[in-house]
Amino acid sequence: MVISNTGDAANRADFWLDLYVNPSQKPTANTVWQKIAPAGALWGDQLYVYVDSYHSQNSYGVELESDESDNLAGPVTVTFQTTP
Repeated sequence: MVISNTGDAANRADFWLDLYVNPSQKPTANTVWQKIAPAGALWGDQLYVYVDSYHSQNSYGVELESDESDNLAGPVTVTFQTTP
């Protein structure tokens, strides 16, 4: 997965990126993974990634973007294969 700024302005500050493993609901801004997803990865898990996922004093994360709807990727089903 590649994360890039596709907007016309530079980032103003560092921001969070959360990875959600089998979340109980679709991730949204200011919903950290610990509130809706278990820790760890198991065979066949669904993963979500939410860019600019948290800020304690607003509803949109750190960066106020012209388009907040493109910050979520997933779900992606991941399977693990072991080699003999």
